[in-house]
Amino acid sequence: MVDEVLNDLKDTKGIIIDVRGNPGGQPDIATMVPKHFTTEKVFAGYKATPFKVTPATGHHMVKLSINGVEGKFILDTGAANSIFDNNAVKKFKLTETSSVDKGAAGIGGLVIKKKADLIPYMKQADLTGSLKMNAFADAHPERFFQVGVAEANMMGMAAGLTIGGKIPFTGTFANFSTSRVYDQIRQSIAYSDKNVKICASHAGVTLGEDGATHQTLEDIGMMKMLPGMVVINPCDYNQTKAATIAIADYKGPVYLRFGRPSVPIFTPDDQKFEIGKAIQLTEGKDVTIVATGHLVWESLQAAEKLDAMGISVEVINIHTIKPLDKEAILKSIAKTGCIVTAEEHNRIGGLGESVAGMLAQNHPTPQEFVAVNDTFGESGSPAELMKKYGLDADSVLKENRKALYPLKNNVCFLKGS
Repeated sequence: MVDEVLNDLKDTKGIIIDVRGNPGGQPDIATMVPKHFTTEKVFAGYKATPFKVTPATGHHMVKLSINGVEGKFILDTGAANSIFDNNAVKKFKLTETSSVDKGAAGIGGLVIKKKADLIPYMKQADLTGSLKMNAFADAHPERFFQVGVAEANMMGMAAGLTIGGKIPFTGTFANFSTSRVYDQIRQSIAYSDKNVKICASHAGVTLGEDGATHQTLEDIGMMKMLPGMVVINPCDYNQTKAATIAIADYKGPVYLRFGRPSVPIFTPDDQKFEIGKAIQLTEGKDVTIVATGHLVWESLQAAEKLDAMGISVEVINIHTIKPLDKEAILKSIAKTGCIVTAEEHNRIGGLGESVAGMLAQNHPTPQEFVAVNDTFGESGSPAELMKKYGLDADSVLKENRKALYPLKNNVCFLKGS
Protein backbone atom coordinates (compact mmCIF):
# COMPACT_ATOMS: atom_id res chain seq x y z
CA MET A 1 0.00 0.00 0.00
CA VAL A 2 2.87 2.39 0.82
CA ASP A 3 4.36 1.74 -2.62
CA GLU A 4 1.05 2.59 -4.29
CA VAL A 5 0.72 5.87 -2.39
CA LEU A 6 4.31 6.93 -3.08
CA ASN A 7 3.97 6.09 -6.78
CA ASP A 8 0.94 8.38 -6.97
CA LEU A 9 3.04 11.20 -5.48
CA LYS A 10 6.21 10.73 -7.51
CA ASP A 11 5.65 13.81 -9.70
CA THR A 12 4.97 16.23 -6.85
CA LYS A 13 7.42 19.06 -6.18
CA GLY A 14 7.65 18.37 -2.47
CA ILE A 15 6.40 15.97 0.14
CA ILE A 16 6.39 15.69 3.94
CA ILE A 17 6.25 12.14 5.25
CA ASP A 18 5.46 11.31 8.87
CA VAL A 19 7.51 8.21 9.72
CA ARG A 20 6.89 8.14 13.46
CA GLY A 21 5.12 4.80 13.12
CA ASN A 22 8.05 3.09 11.41
CA PRO A 23 9.36 -0.13 13.02
CA GLY A 24 12.40 1.05 14.93
CA GLY A 25 14.41 2.95 12.35
CA GLN A 26 15.29 -0.07 10.23
CA PRO A 27 17.49 0.67 7.19
CA ASP A 28 14.92 -0.58 4.68
CA ILE A 29 12.65 2.28 5.77
CA ALA A 30 15.40 4.73 4.80
CA THR A 31 15.67 3.17 1.34
CA MET A 32 12.01 2.53 0.62
CA VAL A 33 10.92 6.18 0.57
CA PRO A 34 13.60 7.91 -1.56
CA LYS A 35 13.63 5.25 -4.28
CA HIS A 36 10.25 6.52 -5.46
CA PHE A 37 11.56 10.04 -6.05
CA THR A 38 15.01 9.68 -7.57
CA THR A 39 17.05 7.45 -9.83
CA GLU A 40 20.38 8.49 -8.33
CA LYS A 41 22.26 6.26 -5.93
CA VAL A 42 21.51 6.41 -2.21
CA PHE A 43 23.26 4.44 0.50
CA ALA A 44 21.37 3.59 3.67
CA GLY A 45 22.91 1.38 6.30
CA TYR A 46 25.38 1.18 9.13
CA LYS A 47 29.04 0.62 9.74
CA ALA A 48 31.18 -0.16 12.79
CA THR A 49 31.19 3.10 14.75
CA PRO A 50 32.01 4.05 18.35
CA PHE A 51 29.18 5.65 20.28
CA LYS A 52 28.42 6.91 23.75
CA VAL A 53 25.29 7.06 25.87
CA THR A 54 24.27 10.62 26.74
CA PRO A 55 24.08 10.95 30.56
CA ALA A 56 20.93 13.04 30.71
CA THR A 57 18.70 11.18 28.25
CA GLY A 58 20.23 7.75 27.69
CA HIS A 59 20.37 8.26 23.92
CA HIS A 60 23.11 6.67 21.84
CA MET A 61 25.18 9.37 20.13
CA VAL A 62 27.67 8.84 17.31
CA LYS A 63 30.07 11.28 15.70
CA LEU A 64 30.45 10.63 11.98
CA SER A 65 31.65 12.11 8.73
CA ILE A 66 29.24 11.22 5.92
CA ASN A 67 30.12 12.39 2.42
CA GLY A 68 32.30 15.09 3.96
CA VAL A 69 29.56 16.27 6.34
CA GLU A 70 30.65 15.98 9.96
CA GLY A 71 28.18 15.90 12.82
CA LYS A 72 26.78 14.16 15.87
CA PHE A 73 23.73 11.95 15.40
CA ILE A 74 21.29 10.38 17.85
CA LEU A 75 20.42 6.77 17.08
CA ASP A 76 16.83 5.59 17.19
CA THR A 77 16.49 3.54 20.38
CA GLY A 78 12.92 4.33 21.28
CA ALA A 79 10.86 1.83 19.29
CA ALA A 80 9.91 -1.55 20.68
CA ASN A 81 11.93 -3.50 18.12
CA SER A 82 14.74 -1.00 17.67
CA ILE A 83 18.00 -2.32 16.29
CA PHE A 84 19.72 -0.72 19.31
CA ASP A 85 18.87 -0.86 22.96
CA ASN A 86 20.21 0.67 26.14
CA ASN A 87 22.31 -2.42 26.87
CA ALA A 88 24.19 -2.19 23.59
CA VAL A 89 27.95 -2.69 23.62
CA LYS A 90 30.39 0.09 22.74
CA LYS A 91 30.70 -1.05 19.12
CA PHE A 92 27.99 -2.15 16.74
CA LYS A 93 28.11 -3.51 13.24
CA LEU A 94 25.36 -4.10 10.72
CA THR A 95 25.56 -5.13 7.11
CA GLU A 96 24.96 -2.64 4.33
CA THR A 97 21.52 -2.76 2.81
CA SER A 98 20.74 -2.65 -0.88
CA SER A 99 21.43 0.74 -2.38
CA VAL A 100 18.94 3.11 -3.92
CA ASP A 101 19.66 6.46 -5.10
CA LYS A 102 21.04 9.87 -4.49
CA GLY A 103 24.64 10.63 -3.61
CA ALA A 104 23.86 10.79 0.05
CA ALA A 105 24.06 8.51 3.04
CA GLY A 106 21.46 7.50 5.55
CA ILE A 107 21.85 6.45 9.16
CA GLY A 108 18.78 5.45 11.10
CA GLY A 109 16.65 6.84 8.29
CA LEU A 110 18.34 10.29 8.38
CA VAL A 111 19.44 11.36 4.89
CA ILE A 112 22.36 13.79 4.71
CA LYS A 113 22.99 15.69 1.48
CA LYS A 114 26.36 16.45 -0.06
CA LYS A 115 28.67 19.09 1.37
CA ALA A 116 28.15 21.18 -1.75
CA ASP A 117 24.62 21.81 -0.53
CA LEU A 118 25.74 23.43 2.71
CA ILE A 119 24.75 27.00 1.84
CA PRO A 120 21.95 29.11 3.29
CA TYR A 121 18.34 28.02 2.92
CA MET A 122 15.53 30.57 3.21
CA LYS A 123 12.22 29.85 4.93
CA GLN A 124 9.47 32.42 4.73
CA ALA A 125 6.01 32.73 6.25
CA ASP A 126 3.73 34.23 3.60
CA LEU A 127 5.43 37.67 3.46
CA THR A 128 7.86 37.28 0.57
CA GLY A 129 7.17 40.70 -0.94
CA SER A 130 7.25 42.56 2.36
CA LEU A 131 10.59 41.00 3.26
CA LYS A 132 12.12 41.58 -0.20
CA MET A 133 12.94 37.88 -0.62
CA ASN A 134 11.73 37.68 -4.21
CA ALA A 135 15.21 37.94 -5.71
CA PHE A 136 16.51 35.04 -3.64
CA ALA A 137 13.43 32.95 -4.37
CA ASP A 138 13.82 33.55 -8.12
CA ALA A 139 17.55 32.83 -8.12
CA HIS A 140 17.44 29.78 -5.84
CA PRO A 141 13.95 28.25 -5.94
CA GLU A 142 15.31 24.93 -4.66
CA ARG A 143 16.52 26.67 -1.49
CA PHE A 144 13.43 28.77 -0.80
CA PHE A 145 10.48 27.37 1.12
CA GLN A 146 7.19 29.24 1.41
CA VAL A 147 5.51 27.75 4.48
CA GLY A 148 2.45 30.00 4.52
CA VAL A 149 0.96 31.32 7.73
CA ALA A 150 2.64 28.57 9.76
CA GLU A 151 5.47 30.27 11.62
CA ALA A 152 5.81 27.55 14.26
CA ASN A 153 6.27 24.96 11.52
CA MET A 154 8.86 27.22 9.91
CA MET A 155 10.98 27.24 13.08
CA GLY A 156 10.73 23.48 13.45
CA MET A 157 11.69 22.92 9.81
CA ALA A 158 14.65 25.28 10.19
CA ALA A 159 15.87 23.41 13.26
CA GLY A 160 15.59 20.15 11.35
CA LEU A 161 17.60 21.45 8.40
CA THR A 162 20.57 22.17 10.65
CA ILE A 163 20.84 18.47 11.48
CA GLY A 164 21.80 17.92 7.85
CA GLY A 165 24.38 20.70 7.95
CA LYS A 166 22.24 23.37 6.32
CA ILE A 167 22.23 27.04 7.39
CA PRO A 168 18.55 28.05 7.46
CA PHE A 169 17.42 31.69 7.55
CA THR A 170 13.81 32.25 8.62
CA GLY A 171 11.92 35.38 7.66
CA THR A 172 8.75 37.09 8.83
CA PHE A 173 7.68 40.11 10.88
CA ALA A 174 9.39 40.44 14.26
CA ASN A 175 6.10 39.89 16.08
CA PHE A 176 5.59 36.55 14.33
CA SER A 177 9.28 35.66 14.64
CA THR A 178 9.20 35.78 18.44
CA SER A 179 6.03 35.79 20.54
CA ARG A 180 4.02 33.58 18.18
CA VAL A 181 6.75 30.92 18.03
CA TYR A 182 8.63 31.37 21.29
CA ASP A 183 8.10 27.78 22.42
CA GLN A 184 9.52 26.39 19.17
CA ILE A 185 12.51 28.75 19.35
CA ARG A 186 13.22 27.89 22.97
CA GLN A 187 12.84 24.13 22.68
CA SER A 188 13.94 23.31 19.13
CA ILE A 189 16.53 26.03 18.46
CA ALA A 190 17.99 27.64 21.59
CA TYR A 191 17.92 24.64 23.93
CA SER A 192 19.33 22.42 21.18
CA ASP A 193 21.87 25.09 20.10
CA LYS A 194 20.76 24.82 16.48
CA ASN A 195 22.47 26.91 13.81
CA VAL A 196 19.30 28.82 12.83
CA LYS A 197 19.28 32.49 11.80
CA ILE A 198 15.98 34.14 12.79
CA CYS A 199 15.56 37.24 10.62
CA ALA A 200 12.84 39.51 11.99
CA SER A 201 11.64 42.52 10.04
CA HIS A 202 9.14 45.31 10.74
CA ALA A 203 10.15 45.59 14.41
CA GLY A 204 9.01 48.40 16.70
CA VAL A 205 6.41 51.14 16.32
CA THR A 206 7.78 52.20 12.92
CA LEU A 207 5.85 49.31 11.38
CA GLY A 208 3.35 52.17 11.31
CA GLU A 209 -0.23 51.90 10.21
CA ASP A 210 -0.54 48.15 10.92
CA GLY A 211 -0.88 49.09 14.59
CA ALA A 212 -0.17 47.54 17.97
CA THR A 213 -1.01 43.95 17.04
CA HIS A 214 1.97 43.90 14.67
CA GLN A 215 4.33 46.33 16.46
CA THR A 216 6.54 44.24 18.70
CA LEU A 217 8.35 46.16 21.43
CA GLU A 218 9.35 43.22 23.62
CA ASP A 219 11.24 40.97 21.20
CA ILE A 220 14.78 41.95 22.23
CA GLY A 221 13.99 41.10 25.84
CA MET A 222 12.48 37.75 24.89
CA MET A 223 15.38 36.73 22.70
CA LYS A 224 18.28 37.95 24.83
CA MET A 225 17.00 35.86 27.75
CA LEU A 226 17.49 32.64 25.78
CA PRO A 227 20.86 31.07 26.67
CA GLY A 228 23.24 31.04 23.71
CA MET A 229 21.10 33.32 21.52
CA VAL A 230 22.99 36.16 19.81
CA VAL A 231 20.86 39.31 19.35
CA ILE A 232 21.76 41.78 16.58
CA ASN A 233 20.00 45.03 15.61
CA PRO A 234 21.83 46.80 12.72
CA CYS A 235 21.36 50.48 11.93
CA ASP A 236 21.15 50.77 8.12
CA TYR A 237 21.17 48.81 4.86
CA ASN A 238 24.95 48.39 4.62
CA GLN A 239 25.27 47.15 8.17
CA THR A 240 22.32 44.79 7.75
CA LYS A 241 23.97 43.29 4.67
CA ALA A 242 27.29 42.89 6.50
CA ALA A 243 25.54 41.37 9.52
CA THR A 244 23.71 38.85 7.34
CA ILE A 245 27.00 37.63 5.88
CA ALA A 246 28.62 37.51 9.32
CA ILE A 247 25.89 35.43 10.95
CA ALA A 248 26.05 32.90 8.11
CA ASP A 249 29.65 32.23 9.17
CA TYR A 250 28.77 32.17 12.89
CA LYS A 251 27.90 28.75 14.34
CA GLY A 252 24.89 29.03 16.62
CA PRO A 253 21.41 30.58 16.90
CA VAL A 254 21.08 34.27 15.99
CA TYR A 255 18.22 36.78 16.15
CA LEU A 256 18.66 39.49 13.49
CA ARG A 257 16.24 42.40 13.94
CA PHE A 258 15.49 45.22 11.53
CA GLY A 259 12.74 47.74 10.84
CA ARG A 260 10.37 48.71 8.06
CA PRO A 261 10.98 52.39 7.14
CA SER A 262 13.69 53.67 4.83
CA VAL A 263 16.57 55.18 6.80
CA PRO A 264 19.71 57.01 5.63
CA ILE A 265 22.64 54.78 4.68
CA PHE A 266 25.64 56.15 6.59
CA THR A 267 27.89 53.17 7.31
CA PRO A 268 30.55 51.95 4.84
CA ASP A 269 29.53 49.57 2.06
CA ASP A 270 32.64 47.43 2.61
CA GLN A 271 32.49 47.30 6.41
CA LYS A 272 33.58 44.24 8.36
CA PHE A 273 30.89 43.21 10.81
CA GLU A 274 32.18 41.81 14.10
CA ILE A 275 29.57 40.20 16.32
CA GLY A 276 29.76 41.68 19.82
CA LYS A 277 32.03 44.58 18.82
CA ALA A 278 30.55 48.09 19.19
CA ILE A 279 31.47 50.91 16.81
CA GLN A 280 32.35 54.41 18.02
CA LEU A 281 30.91 56.91 15.54
CA THR A 282 31.81 60.23 17.20
CA GLU A 283 34.25 61.19 19.93
CA GLY A 284 33.09 63.26 22.88
CA LYS A 285 33.83 64.12 26.49
CA ASP A 286 30.55 65.29 28.03
CA VAL A 287 28.00 62.51 27.47
CA THR A 288 27.87 59.03 25.93
CA ILE A 289 25.00 57.84 23.73
CA VAL A 290 24.79 54.11 23.08
CA ALA A 291 22.16 53.41 20.45
CA THR A 292 20.92 50.47 18.44
CA GLY A 293 18.95 50.03 15.22
CA HIS A 294 17.80 53.11 13.37
CA LEU A 295 17.98 55.15 16.58
CA VAL A 296 21.70 55.31 15.84
CA TRP A 297 20.84 57.81 13.09
CA GLU A 298 18.53 59.76 15.40
CA SER A 299 21.35 59.87 17.96
CA LEU A 300 23.79 61.25 15.40
CA GLN A 301 21.27 63.97 14.54
CA ALA A 302 20.88 64.80 18.22
CA ALA A 303 24.66 64.85 18.66
CA GLU A 304 24.97 67.49 15.92
CA LYS A 305 22.45 69.72 17.67
CA LEU A 306 24.15 69.24 21.03
CA ASP A 307 27.53 70.03 19.48
CA ALA A 308 26.11 73.34 18.27
CA MET A 309 25.18 74.00 21.91
CA GLY A 310 28.74 73.32 23.03
CA ILE A 311 28.06 69.82 24.36
CA SER A 312 30.50 67.14 23.23
CA VAL A 313 28.78 63.79 22.58
CA GLU A 314 30.29 60.36 22.04
CA VAL A 315 27.94 58.17 19.96
CA ILE A 316 28.44 54.40 20.01
CA ASN A 317 26.61 52.04 17.67
CA ILE A 318 25.62 48.93 19.65
CA HIS A 319 24.60 46.69 16.78
CA THR A 320 25.01 43.56 18.94
CA ILE A 321 22.88 43.67 22.07
CA LYS A 322 23.96 40.20 23.14
CA PRO A 323 26.83 39.68 23.69
CA LEU A 324 27.16 43.29 24.86
CA ASP A 325 30.47 45.08 24.30
CA LYS A 326 30.89 46.24 27.88
CA GLU A 327 34.53 47.26 27.36
CA ALA A 328 33.56 49.90 24.76
CA ILE A 329 30.86 51.33 27.03
CA LEU A 330 33.04 51.40 30.15
CA LYS A 331 35.86 53.08 28.24
CA SER A 332 33.51 55.81 27.05
CA ILE A 333 31.77 56.57 30.35
CA ALA A 334 35.16 56.75 32.06
CA LYS A 335 35.56 59.99 30.04
CA THR A 336 32.02 61.34 30.03
CA GLY A 337 30.60 60.21 33.38
CA CYS A 338 27.01 59.86 32.12
CA ILE A 339 25.15 57.86 29.50
CA VAL A 340 21.96 57.78 27.40
CA THR A 341 20.68 54.57 25.81
CA ALA A 342 18.48 54.79 22.71
CA GLU A 343 16.36 52.02 21.19
CA GLU A 344 13.02 51.37 19.51
CA HIS A 345 11.89 48.91 22.15
CA ASN A 346 10.25 48.77 25.54
CA ARG A 347 12.66 50.20 28.12
CA ILE A 348 11.94 47.03 30.11
CA GLY A 349 14.06 44.20 28.74
CA GLY A 350 15.91 46.13 26.04
CA LEU A 351 19.37 47.55 25.43
CA GLY A 352 19.00 50.15 28.19
CA GLU A 353 18.28 47.51 30.79
CA SER A 354 21.31 45.46 29.69
CA VAL A 355 23.54 48.52 29.91
CA ALA A 356 22.12 49.51 33.32
CA GLY A 357 22.75 46.05 34.72
CA MET A 358 26.30 46.00 33.40
CA LEU A 359 27.06 49.47 34.80
CA ALA A 360 25.58 48.60 38.19
CA GLN A 361 28.07 45.75 38.47
CA ASN A 362 31.10 47.54 37.04
CA HIS A 363 30.80 51.34 37.17
CA PRO A 364 27.56 52.90 38.53
CA THR A 365 26.78 55.81 36.22
CA PRO A 366 23.89 58.30 35.75
CA GLN A 367 21.74 56.97 32.91
CA GLU A 368 18.73 58.18 30.92
CA PHE A 369 16.60 56.07 28.58
CA VAL A 370 15.22 56.75 25.11
CA ALA A 371 12.71 53.92 24.72
CA VAL A 372 9.00 53.17 24.78
CA ASN A 373 7.80 53.44 28.37
CA ASP A 374 5.98 50.15 29.07
CA THR A 375 3.10 50.54 26.65
CA PHE A 376 1.80 49.13 23.37
CA GLY A 377 2.01 51.05 20.11
CA GLU A 378 -0.80 52.27 17.87
CA SER A 379 -1.57 53.00 14.24
CA GLY A 380 0.11 56.00 12.63
CA SER A 381 2.93 57.03 10.34
CA PRO A 382 6.45 56.06 11.48
CA ALA A 383 7.43 59.72 11.96
CA GLU A 384 4.32 60.47 14.03
CA LEU A 385 4.88 57.44 16.23
CA MET A 386 8.59 58.14 16.71
CA LYS A 387 7.69 61.61 17.97
CA LYS A 388 4.76 60.51 20.15
CA TYR A 389 6.71 57.74 21.87
CA GLY A 390 9.83 59.83 22.41
CA LEU A 391 12.14 58.09 19.94
CA ASP A 392 13.16 60.88 17.54
CA ALA A 393 16.27 63.06 17.54
CA ASP A 394 14.64 65.76 19.69
CA SER A 395 13.79 63.14 22.31
CA VAL A 396 17.39 61.89 22.30
CA LEU A 397 18.58 65.48 22.76
CA LYS A 398 16.20 65.96 25.69
CA GLU A 399 17.43 62.84 27.49
CA ASN A 400 21.04 63.91 26.96
CA ARG A 401 20.35 67.21 28.68
CA LYS A 402 18.72 65.34 31.57
CA ALA A 403 21.80 63.15 31.90
CA LEU A 404 24.10 66.17 31.82
CA TYR A 405 22.05 68.39 34.12
CA PRO A 406 20.19 66.18 36.63
CA LEU A 407 17.60 67.90 38.83
CA LYS A 408 18.12 67.66 42.57
CA ASN A 409 15.87 69.53 44.99
CA ASN A 410 14.66 71.63 42.04
CA VAL A 411 18.19 72.99 41.52
CA CYS A 412 20.06 72.26 38.31
CA PHE A 413 23.63 71.03 38.80
CA LEU A 414 26.20 70.68 36.04
CA LYS A 415 27.68 67.19 35.93
CA GLY A 416 30.83 67.06 38.05
CA SER A 417 30.12 70.28 39.98
